[in-house]
Amino acid sequence: MLGSTSCATTSYYLQSLNGHVDLLLKRQPISGILASQNTDKLLRDKLEIVLEIRRFASEHLSLPDNGSYSDYADLGRNFVVWNVFAAPELSLQAKQWCFLFVGCLNYRGYYSEEAANRYAQTLEAQGHDVFVGGVTAYSTLGWFNDPVLNTMLNRDNNYLASVIFHELSHQKLYLKNDTAFNEAFAEMVAQTGVQYWLNLHGTAASRQKFLDKRSDETSFVNLILKYKGKLEMTYNSEISTDEKRANKKFLLNQLAEEYKNQYETGGNSGRYITWLSSGLNNAKLTSVITYQDYVSGFLTIFNHEHGNYQKFYGSVEKLSKCDKFRRKSILEDKITEFQC
Repeated sequence: MLGSTSCATTSYYLQSLNGHVDLLLKRQPISGILASQNTDKLLRDKLEIVLEIRRFASEHLSLPDNGSYSDYADLGRNFVVWNVFAAPELSLQAKQWCFLFVGCLNYRGYYSEEAANRYAQTLEAQGHDVFVGGVTAYSTLGWFNDPVLNTMLNRDNNYLASVIFHELSHQKLYLKNDTAFNEAFAEMVAQTGVQYWLNLHGTAASRQKFLDKRSDETSFVNLILKYKGKLEMTYNSEISTDEKRANKKFLLNQLAEEYKNQYETGGNSGRYITWLSSGLNNAKLTSVITYQDYVSGFLTIFNHEHGNYQKFYGSVEKLSKCDKFRRKSILEDKITEFQC
C-alpha cells in the first residue's frame, strides 16, 4: 500500500511539473505581441487592458509590482487546470491534500480534465461527494512570474481585472494550510479592487453591470451559506444516518428550489439554476464555501480601515498570526479589534 501511494504521489507531481513547464514554454512577452503588426485586434485590445489593470493593481491596491502578467500564453483550451473538490457524504468539511511549498489545500488540481475526472471517480468510489471545476488562472505565489493566459480573456474586462487582482493577492499574503482564509482574502481584494478600478476608469454602463453581477452573486452566496448552516445542523445532530441522508436530499432540493423561486419573482438573474440543479452535493457546496465563507469578515476589516489597502493588509497580517480556530472566530463574528 505504501509503495502504491508513493507511486501515485510521484505521478501527480510529475503531471503538475509537466503542466506548468508547458505553460511557461508557451509564454511570449506582451510588449512583443503588441509591437507585432500581425496581432489580432481583439487580442491586442485585451492585452492593452491587461497592462492597465496590472499598473492599477500596484499603484492603487498596493499589490506586488513584479514581472507577473507581463507575458502571455495561449494554452489552446478553455481552462488552465481542473480542480477536484471532495467531501464526506455527511459533512461539509472539505477533504484536503498536502503539497510541498504550498501546504494543505481544499482541492487538487490537474492540467488534464480527463485526469481530474478519473481521480474524482476514485474518490466517489470511496464514498466521497465529488465535484470537478475548471479554473482559468492560478498563482505560483511569486515563485514564478505568472503569465496572462488565453483562459482569462474569454469574459469581460471586469472578470479579467478580478482574476488578476485575486491572483496577485495570493502573492501579497498566503497562509499555509488555510485555503478558506487565502481564497476569501483574495476574493475580497478582487471585489473591492474591481469596484475601485471601475469608479476611476469605468463607464456608467460598466459600473452598473458590475453592481448587478455583484448583487446576483451575493444573493447566490448568501443562499449557499444559509443552507450550509442547515446542513451542518443535520450532520452534527444525533439522528440516524438514514435520517441525515434524507434530510440532506431534502435540503439540497430545497436550496435549488428556493433559488429558482427567487428567479421567478425577479430576485436573481437565474444564472446559477443549471449549476444548482445538476448534481448538487457537499463537494460542490464546498467549492463555493471555500472561496466565500470569510469574505464578509475580511470586508468588515477593510471597511474598518476606511478602504486603505496598506492598513488592511497590516490587519490581515496580524490576523494571520492567530491560530486557525481564532482566525475563524474573528472572521465569522466580523471582529475588527482583536488580539491573538
